[in-house]
Amino acid sequence: MKNSMDQILLSLGGSVVWAAMLIGIDLYLNTQGYTYQGYSLNVIVWPVGTALWSLFLLGRPF
Repeated sequence: MKNSMDQILLSLGGSVVWAAMLIGIDLYLNTQGYTYQGYSLNVIVWPVGTALWSLFLLGRPF
């Protein structure tokens, strides 16, 4: 039971920290006005961030 709770807390904690980092990066890039070929960089940040988050969750041992 303890191992299950540890895995749940690690997954939830990692997800919250990752979401906070993505939001922070997105806000920073938008306030600084960074673009890539006329597009806001959140078009790149969010798909890459969610793909890495998915790999984190799927790569966790059960």
